[in-house]
Amino acid sequence: MKQKIEIKIILECKSRTIASTIEQALKPDNVDFPDGLHMEQKIINNNLEIYFISTAMLDSLLNTIDEILAMVNMTYKTLKDVI
Repeated sequence: MKQKIEIKIILECKSRTIASTIEQALKPDNVDFPDGLHMEQKIINNNLEIYFISTAMLDSLLNTIDEILAMVNMTYKTLKDVI
């Protein structure tokens, strides 16, 4: 029996522009997920909310989240130098 796991990560950003820029940076990574793994993003106020829904192996989910958070970190560091 497959277990369904849902994870919601909320990134509290200083502005909607920062949230939107991070969202755009993640779009290329929002493809080719393993079977049973899905990611959605939306901006609410200045927050970027990232939802993961998985019926895949836990390792696949954790690796995907790790990759997404690494991209968020890199994008934020780049923005910090520009803004």
